[in-house]
Amino acid sequence: MDWIPIEPNNHLHHEGIAEVWNAACGDGLWFSPRFAAYNLRPTTSAIQAGQLVMVNGKPVAFVLVSAVVNENAWIDAMAVHPGHQGLGLGTQLLTWAEGWLRDKQVDEARLGASLRPFVPGAPVEVSSEAFFVKLGYENLGVAVDMACDLAHGLKVHPVARPPDVLPLTSADVPAMHEFLQRAFPGRWHFEFEEFLREDGRLSDYLVAWANDSGAHRIEGFCQTTWEDSMRPLDRFYPQPLPRPWGQLGSIGVSEACRGKGYAAALINAALERFRAAGIRGCIIDWTGLIDFYARFGFTVHRRYSMMRKLLVASR
Repeated sequence: MDWIPIEPNNHLHHEGIAEVWNAACGDGLWFSPRFAAYNLRPTTSAIQAGQLVMVNGKPVAFVLVSAVVNENAWIDAMAVHPGHQGLGLGTQLLTWAEGWLRDKQVDEARLGASLRPFVPGAPVEVSSEAFFVKLGYENLGVAVDMACDLAHGLKVHPVARPPDVLPLTSADVPAMHEFLQRAFPGRWHFEFEEFLREDGRLSDYLVAWANDSGAHRIEGFCQTTWEDSMRPLDRFYPQPLPRPWGQLGSIGVSEACRGKGYAAALINAALERFRAAGIRGCIIDWTGLIDFYARFGFTVHRRYSMMRKLLVASR
C-alpha cells in the first residue's frame, strides 16, 4: 500500500480521484477527472494537500484538504473504494488530514464546503455520517440541492415591477465589484474575483439593475453554470435529471432591495434563458430555502449533513 502526495497537475491523479470517488459514491454522485483537475487548481490565499493511496498500482482511496492559514479549513473530499472499506483506511486518511490542518493553526475542520467544493457536506445518500460522528464530528444541520425538469415542472413567479435583468458585460465589472463589496463582501465577492482571474465567461452571471432607487446600480445577481462553462457542471451532480443540464446559483440581492421581487426576477430570467436553450434538468445547489424555490417548481434533489470538528483542543 503506497501513499502518494496528490499533485495538482498530474492527470493520473485526477483520474484516480474520480475513479475512487465514483466507485465509493455511486452514479448519482459521479464526477469526471476534469472536475477533479478544476478543484485542484490554485485558489487565492488558500493552500491544499492530499494523499492518494495505491495498491498494486490501482487507486483505492484518497483525501484532499485545504485551508486559509489562521482562518478556515476544510476536508475537501475523501473516499475509499468499496473493496477496501472496513480496514481502517478512512480513519488513517482523516487522521493525516486533521494533522495537516492543525499545523496550519486553524480552529476547526469543515466537512466539504471548501472554496472549491466537491460537496457542501456529507451526502446523506452515502450514509457516512456515523463514521464522522464516531471520529468527533458534529452535525450542524442539513443543506439541500433542489431540481426541476424545466420542460414540465417550471413555474414562473410573477413580479409586479421587475428590475432590468441582463447578462454581465465587461463594462459592468466595476459596478459588480461595487455591489458585491457593498452587499456580499465575503465569499461571494471572493468567488467573483476568482472567476475573473480564471477568465470565466461573464455572461454566466446575470445582474439586476435598480429600477426605483434613483441610482443606476446593480442590486442583485445570480450565477449560472452550463455544460460548457469554466466550472464543471459535475460539481452539482445533476444525475438522474434529463439532459441537457444547467445550474443556478449563487443568488443574492442587496438588503435594501429585498422583498421587491428582485430575486424572483433574476430566477425567472435565468430559467427562461435555460429553457430557450433547451436545458431540461436544472439544479439549485446548497440551499436551505426549500419553500422559496418550490414556488418555481423545484423539489429537493439531494441532502447533505453539514459537519465540523473542533481542532483547537488538540493543539
